[in-house]
Amino acid sequence: MHNQNGNYLLTGYLHTAADFKEEDLLHIGGHCIKYSDSIYSFAIPLKILPQFITLPGITYIECSSPVRNR
Repeated sequence: MHNQNGNYLLTGYLHTAADFKEEDLLHIGGHCIKYSDSIYSFAIPLKILPQFITLPGITYIECSSPVRNR
C-alpha cells in the first residue's frame, strides 16, 4: 500500500475463477494486468476495497505488503 497523489493504493495479485471479468474491476475504479487465465496483478484505491472484495470470480487476494491494523 502506498500514497499516490493523496490517495492510498492497494496492490497485489488476484487468483480468479472463470467468471471474473476485468471490466467489473475497471468499472469500480481499479486496474489489473492479466498474467495467465487465473492470475492478475491489481491496483485499487483503498476507498473501493469494500466493493472490490465482493466482485464475482475472485478466489484469492494476495497483497504486495502485509496489511496490519494499527
